[in-house]
Amino acid sequence: MMRGWLGGFLFLSLNFRAHMYRTARCLCSGRSVPVAEAVINAVHRRFAARPTGSQPLPPLPSVTEVKRAISAVASNKNGYLAWALYAALRQGEIAIGGHAGTALAGAMLHVDHELYGDQVAHRTMSVLEVVTASGEAPADELVEHVAAACALAGLPDRAEALLNDHTRRRGFVNYKLAGALIEACGNARQLPRGERMYRELERSTGRRPPAIAPAIALLKATAAAGDLDRAFSFLRELTYECGIEPRGGMLSPLLCGCARAGDVERALEVVSMAKQRGIRLENAAVREFARAGGDFVEPAVALYREARANGSLMSRGSVSKLVAACATAGDDRTALELLSGADGCAISTHCGEHSLFMRSGRGNWPELRWDWTVAGTWTGIWTRP
Repeated sequence: MMRGWLGGFLFLSLNFRAHMYRTARCLCSGRSVPVAEAVINAVHRRFAARPTGSQPLPPLPSVTEVKRAISAVASNKNGYLAWALYAALRQGEIAIGGHAGTALAGAMLHVDHELYGDQVAHRTMSVLEVVTASGEAPADELVEHVAAACALAGLPDRAEALLNDHTRRRGFVNYKLAGALIEACGNARQLPRGERMYRELERSTGRRPPAIAPAIALLKATAAAGDLDRAFSFLRELTYECGIEPRGGMLSPLLCGCARAGDVERALEVVSMAKQRGIRLENAAVREFARAGGDFVEPAVALYREARANGSLMSRGSVSKLVAACATAGDDRTALELLSGADGCAISTHCGEHSLFMRSGRGNWPELRWDWTVAGTWTGIWTRP
């Protein structure tokens, strides 16, 4: 009975990890990391093999191979594959030191935050626990990655615990951790708590702003909480009272907040503000407008066309979201135009097509399905036929 239960558990565990790995490859088509995939496969082969008396188990990857895999995943900013690699390393009981943990946690942040925000937080916290359990003091950068994940997931209590622990150990306030706490408050709809934290930093430092990281964090918090009036008011405070020139990191949160609130007029105002200052926000604008859909689709397409006409490249994520938004709006012609003009944008035809049909809620796309499949030839990269 026990043997059967353990066998079933191992089967489910291996299949879950295999599914995670396949998902990682699908979502990250065009950013393949062979050395990381080799390490994951080696672990899978080891635990899928049945031990016999005559044949030894397949070997686990070497320390050098693991280091190269982690470095490659981190440099490629491949969050989904970082999750799969971390799961494989844990399964193989391969030691994860502080440097490796920091690199993995940083890579894990590069996923779709709206879909996977909670999972990013849980996984980075798991990395921190593993590194701490090994007896190493976690590096500041690792703690900052975990705090950033907590901010995305709206976990202010956890972010505050990280900040307090760091301040106790190091004897000073880390402004990135403080900013993560403020941002987490906004995502958790606890904006007054985040504002109190920011104003306390102003009082304790005697500076306005106390640092740029908490200032940007409060902009993100106000926008995430849906208080656009407060967000624009704080931007004016930073610009005219504190003498801080707006930059991309300050305008992007406002753009996102306007899109979430369905405020097209204010969103276009932010885009205009960015253009006047020479700030490139086209990618962010197309991505957020496409996510919002509805009345935002037309200006998103216009911004995409303008960017392409100026020679600017659009990210894979922005283009794929815009294609899905056009599909949802019933604009098949524009969706096809976007796909046919996506040279070099690594759009996954295997995962992307499924995502497109699922997100659009429409199944009557025979022309698009045929054209995309034949032209892309299932390579994961769109090329002109």
